[in-house]
Amino acid sequence: MDDSVYANAAEFRMEESSSPSHFLTGKTRDPQTGTPPPSSAGPLRCYRLTAVCLGLLCVLLLVLCTALVVRHDQLHTENNQLHTQNDQLHAQNNQTMTQKDQLQTQRDQLQTQRDQLQTQRDQLLAENNQLRTESNQLLKTSSLEEQKVRWHYKKGYFHPRHFTISGYTLGTWNTSRAYCQSLGADLLKVTTLEEQMFINGWNTPVWIGLRHAGSQWTWVDNTELSRSYWEGAEQSAMDVGENCVMSVVGEPGRPMTATHTWHNYPCDFTAFAVCVKP
Repeated sequence: MDDSVYANAAEFRMEESSSPSHFLTGKTRDPQTGTPPPSSAGPLRCYRLTAVCLGLLCVLLLVLCTALVVRHDQLHTENNQLHTQNDQLHAQNNQTMTQKDQLQTQRDQLQTQRDQLQTQRDQLLAENNQLRTESNQLLKTSSLEEQKVRWHYKKGYFHPRHFTISGYTLGTWNTSRAYCQSLGADLLKVTTLEEQMFINGWNTPVWIGLRHAGSQWTWVDNTELSRSYWEGAEQSAMDVGENCVMSVVGEPGRPMTATHTWHNYPCDFTAFAVCVKP
């Protein structure tokens, strides 16, 4: 009996070694038929493949999650940058609007100043036109007064003429002549006794149109002296250097007659002028 027990145990071990699936599944031979159970190697391989796929899927999910986390961080950083840029643009926009308002204010002020300047210009133009009108009226009035007061018409001569005296202007002989010429006249050429008496009636020293030119006395029309009314003897300008003639008036201690009033003086002396025009 002991031998049969050992034989059955050895036979059991041989069966387990030839069929590992029996051990893994915990099944033994069928007790009635003595046949081993069907093999389970196929489902085991399927389980292993499924486990590998699940592992790969987990790895893929891990990589994908990592990528999503990284991308999320990048997007968050970009979002922060965009928020910062938006704030900067908003600040710049506010600054630009402020500058715009300031420029509009300055433009309005400049327009106001321009309008004021235009108003002042118009006022000045109006005042200028008024002054011109008044000036023209004064010139016309002055011209009429000049013709009425300053010019005196003398009749009774062979050639009637108009006379005037520069009652407000003292000048040398040359400037006096220039003054007369500016009036369309010239210094008086005394050719008659009536003219001599006339200038003596002014009762003030006056230049006449006589000067020493070359070696003789000459009138402003370049004619030579033919009739004279010297204070004393005929003057010699060559000796004393007094080349221009003035009609003078008497003074205390220096009496003179109306027909002896001429005296030669240096031409740079100053006196009034007697002008004459036709």
